[in-house]
Amino acid sequence: MAPIVSTRCFVRCSSPSCSSAARPAAQDVQEYGSGADKHRPALARLLGGIAPGDTLVVVHLDRLAWSLTHLIQLLDTLTALGVGLRLLRNPIDTGSPAGRFSLHIIGAVAELEQALNIERTKAGVAAAARNGRLPGHSGLRARDAAVTQKLAPARQARALNRARHGLAPWLPYIEAQRPAAWETVARHIAEASGSDGQRCRSG
Repeated sequence: MAPIVSTRCFVRCSSPSCSSAARPAAQDVQEYGSGADKHRPALARLLGGIAPGDTLVVVHLDRLAWSLTHLIQLLDTLTALGVGLRLLRNPIDTGSPAGRFSLHIIGAVAELEQALNIERTKAGVAAAARNGRLPGHSGLRARDAAVTQKLAPARQARALNRARHGLAPWLPYIEAQRPAAWETVARHIAEASGSDGQRCRSG
C-alpha cells in the first residue's frame, strides 16, 4: 500500500487580518509575527508532524526563514525528512542541485532586502525626530486618558493574540496535568491575579 502524502502550507502573517487566499494546501498552518522573530512555534509543530513525501508550500521565501542561515538549516531538515519545498512566487525545484543553489541566492537577496528595509526605517525615524516628529500615536505619547481608553480594546486584542500563540507550545503540558494538578494551577493563577480562581477551577 502506497504511503499517504500531503501538502502542508505554512503562512506567516504580520497580523490576524492578513489574506490567506493563496493557500492551496489541504493542511495549512498560520503563524502571526514579525519576519525577524525567531520564535515560531507553529512552524516547529508543522516540521514535527511532516512526513517523507510531503510537500511544504510557502507563498514567499521571506514568509518562511528569517535569515539565510535559517533557510539553509530548514532546507537541510526538509531534505533529511524527504520533504519537498514549493514557493508559489518563486517556482523552484528543491530536488535538484541547481534548484537548491537558486534558493540560496534568493535567500541571500531576501536577507539583504530585509536589512535594507530596517536601515531605511531607522533612517526615516531619525529624520522625523530631527524635524520634531516622533513615531507612534501622539495621544499615547501625551498619555491622553481618552485616547488610551479608545485604543485599549485593540491593544488588548493584539496582546491576547500574542499570548495565545506564545502559550500554544505549553498547552499540551498543561492539559496533560488535568484534572489531577489543575487545582494547583488555578490556585497559583488566582494568587497572581488577585482573584478567587473560580473561573479557572470551573474550566
